[in-house]
Amino acid sequence: MTDSEKPSQENLVESGVIDVESLHPGGMVVTEELADLLRQAGLVDCENIDRSELIPVWTRLSTKDLGRKGKWNIAKTVNRRWGLNSLMTGWTSRRIFFSKYTGYEVTVGLTG
Repeated sequence: MTDSEKPSQENLVESGVIDVESLHPGGMVVTEELADLLRQAGLVDCENIDRSELIPVWTRLSTKDLGRKGKWNIAKTVNRRWGLNSLMTGWTSRRIFFSKYTGYEVTVGLTG
């Protein structure tokens, strides 16, 4: 089976083959588990803040700041240095920033 024939993880989740909870429990569960782990490592007054909603904003703003000329220059440079295959890999992998399964969390605490 080639890579193009393999179903993507996102398609498997959407079709119900893979349970979302098995991939990423999400929300407070991960936050509390991470906070407990950091407390065991010596962090006190540990607080985790979910900032996942910022990722689409950052992506949209950085793409807007680049503009067409900036995107073209990046594509030319990647193609020149690493070839067309790397350019296509980069284009495909940028999807992760638009995935609903990608998150961003800030941990704040004091060392004990």
